[in-house]
Amino acid sequence: MTWADAVTAPAPTQRVTLREGASFVLAWLCIVSLGLVLILGMPAAAMFLMAGAGLAATDLLTSFRPSLYALFVLILPGLAILSTICSDYHARTLRSGVQFLATIGIAIIIANRFNTRAIVALVCAGTAT
Repeated sequence: MTWADAVTAPAPTQRVTLREGASFVLAWLCIVSLGLVLILGMPAAAMFLMAGAGLAATDLLTSFRPSLYALFVLILPGLAILSTICSDYHARTLRSGVQFLATIGIAIIIANRFNTRAIVALVCAGTAT
């Protein structure tokens, strides 16, 4: 195949299943809602958690198996939750620690579910909106 043939040849098409498309949309909603937290507050945080739960539920085995391999990443959120013991404001510290743990958990799911090119596309699509 010559260079001219390669340029004019149509790109190979990939068929995307409904589950893959739904996972991509849910991951996009997670990224967009993180950007909207400063503007919308709690509704954006709720949208992030619902989209993350939906993303985890689309394929349970794929979602939770990688968290065992990325256990060292969960050390910092664990310390944030343990800091509730010595905090003056226990409820607020616990809530912040659990939110941090959920954010890291959803990030692990997204990182293990999609390849690098898809993650870049998600971030670019999420920040363009």
